[in-house]
Amino acid sequence: MQSNEIIVVDSIPKDSFIEIVERSLKYALISQPFTINRMGIDSIENKVLNITKGKIAEGIFEFFCHSNEIQVNFKSCETPFWTIDKRDFIFNGLEWDIKNNFFYSEKDIEIDCSTLPALIPNRHSKDQWSKRNKSEIFQSNGIAYVFTFMKMANIQNGKRTESFVEIDIPENCLRFLDKKNFKYLGQPQNTHPQKYEEEFNIVFNTQAIKDIYTINSQPSLFITGYATQEDWVKFKDTGKNAPLNFIDFLPNDWYRVNKTGSITFMNNVLTATIKNATLPVRYLRPFSKLLPKKSFTYSSFNE
Repeated sequence: MQSNEIIVVDSIPKDSFIEIVERSLKYALISQPFTINRMGIDSIENKVLNITKGKIAEGIFEFFCHSNEIQVNFKSCETPFWTIDKRDFIFNGLEWDIKNNFFYSEKDIEIDCSTLPALIPNRHSKDQWSKRNKSEIFQSNGIAYVFTFMKMANIQNGKRTESFVEIDIPENCLRFLDKKNFKYLGQPQNTHPQKYEEEFNIVFNTQAIKDIYTINSQPSLFITGYATQEDWVKFKDTGKNAPLNFIDFLPNDWYRVNKTGSITFMNNVLTATIKNATLPVRYLRPFSKLLPKKSFTYSSFNE
């Protein structure tokens, strides 16, 4: 795909963005005790922030689709907060996962997202890459991934500045979540934990949610390429204990391997801490080509 085939969702109204942030944060908070800690994150606050950021990206993507009357079905893929997420939406008869990653850059430096990596976690035999051919939704015609990116923060004097969104959870709320973590141990439930939800709504009322977060900036969402079954053969592992696949995709090495086994792409623009099935975005087909419109509300094509 070419850079000018990337959709940039860059004009969402501020009140709509705030609504997406608050909805994402509430989901992250209420679901946290039932969420497996795949990334090995220690603190509750960091776990909640990690879930929130991913949900914000999904929320912006959904806002884009609905605003432009793109016929996607998110409803069929919705799961209760106490269960494991499946796919994100149905489109063109396929089950779709949104694979979003966050990048960093100098304040006035534009990043060509077609040079970023499309990543699907592949740490072990049961990770997400292993499920690329496993249907989660009844009567779908296959699996697809769409790869999106958002800017997390600026790089200033070689260091990363504050994230576009930050959270500060009060001690009484942290104690509540810690207690529930001990009870549920990150395991999904078979039935609705109604008492938990009632307790949660008392602790995290509407005002409490509003007091937890700070928005420092409103980043754009870059909707790049997509992959289906015919693309699986193109992906190769990068990251911990993986060969140096694609390292020469760009001059002067596309990424470097750190002592911890993580890899840093494009001189600290994006870091992958685990092994991923990887493909440079440039080798994907553009998601924009699947859409009938040539122009979009609240969005533009990358220039």
